[in-house]
Amino acid sequence: MELFIDHTDFESRIDPWNAWEREPNGSMLIILGDQSNHYIGYENWAGTLKGRILSKMLVGLTSGTHYRVSLRVKRKTITSLNPLLWFLVDHETELQKFVVRGAEWQTLNWTFQADQASHHLTLVGDDDTLDPIAEGSELSYDDIRIYPVTITENLDGQPAQTISQGEEVQLLSKTMTIKLLEDPLGIKAFIEPTAAEPGMREGPAITLQRQQHHQPNNPQKLQITPVLPCSELKFFWTWRQFPGEVEFYGLHGNLLTTLSYTGEPRHHEVKYNAPDGEQIAWIVVICRDYAYLDNFTLTTA
Repeated sequence: MELFIDHTDFESRIDPWNAWEREPNGSMLIILGDQSNHYIGYENWAGTLKGRILSKMLVGLTSGTHYRVSLRVKRKTITSLNPLLWFLVDHETELQKFVVRGAEWQTLNWTFQADQASHHLTLVGDDDTLDPIAEGSELSYDDIRIYPVTITENLDGQPAQTISQGEEVQLLSKTMTIKLLEDPLGIKAFIEPTAAEPGMREGPAITLQRQQHHQPNNPQKLQITPVLPCSELKFFWTWRQFPGEVEFYGLHGNLLTTLSYTGEPRHHEVKYNAPDGEQIAWIVVICRDYAYLDNFTLTTA
């Protein structure tokens, strides 16, 4: 099934709401502008924040998969009340309730597990007051994202293909793109069926330095960019017989770390967790001999 990733940033002129529907407590929401950013806020706000705000039917989910829901929100007015926000799944399952405290943009995160291909999601608010005439808390909303917590890629179903220097390939599953950065000897990279190393390399894999067993001064460099930034990224690098490195880069192009591999064993699980406040935007694999990459796991940020 196709990877489900949904992002509503209220910027598109064609469908800025991206199928989100305004519910009774969000009937006065309109799209507002703040310099180059667009978001939604209330028009002629009055009353309290109580009840359903926005809703959307999510179609194309994978049963058994955990999805993260994130939302940017800020308070326009600060009162003595403590506004709460949460999501309802299929009108009945309540996700965690969060208090919105500040007038600066903040990101709230929820997680739910899909047990079917479609689920109805509803954003709900409450001012935490029983006084019907109390001055409510006016909120603004932006960047609603829904995406899998964990994405796996074993290249099954990906057709065999050759990757030349400078060429970028997006996998059919849309989990990542692959680009051969350097190829000094004219050696190409490949996605192709390979012999199995159970649990590490099975079926199609990425082949580097094909038929080149030792190129210390002519490494291939392959950039792999996940579809979403990651907090953790891991994969198997098999039949590495000469020194190699994996560089991990952050969202701003900053090098987070370099993992180096020398000597035995020939098979490695490459694994890295980004430090607090950072995310993995892409990696570069530096390879000096005939080797394979397969079985990627991306834990989204």
